[in-house]
Amino acid sequence: MTAGEACAITALTLKVGFAAVAMNLLPGVARGYALARWRFPGRALVKALVLVPMVLPPVAIGLLLMHLFARGTPLGKLATTLLGHPLLLTWQAAWMAAAVMSFPLLVLGAQNAFAAVPCRLERVAASLGASRSSVLLRVTLPLAARGILHGVVFAFA
Repeated sequence: MTAGEACAITALTLKVGFAAVAMNLLPGVARGYALARWRFPGRALVKALVLVPMVLPPVAIGLLLMHLFARGTPLGKLATTLLGHPLLLTWQAAWMAAAVMSFPLLVLGAQNAFAAVPCRLERVAASLGASRSSVLLRVTLPLAARGILHGVVFAFA
């Protein structure tokens, strides 16, 4: 392997990793917040579905994705229309597979981070007149930022 090939492989790996984390960031943090703060019917099912990629072998997840995005399937046709070429065996397919496999790691990191933020601090901010969005942006997210970053790093890795 030449140095140029090694650099190209490294660049592709970084591209796939950053794209997967970028795709997962908002939904992963939102799902982590919901699992940490809300009690709702079906919560255990949602958590179980989030964790499925962690308990199934990566080969099984890859095979499932290949079947979902094959040329003859509705998702495969949609991907071909959007990309202009079949999705399988492209960097976008690797990006999607990496996103699916890393999603639970980001969600768990965010969930643990939000669970560690004292609800009392949020209630104090709300009692002082802060709106829900202000409490989230000025109290909850800054206090949970390190844990969210932890989840992001694990998801990237």
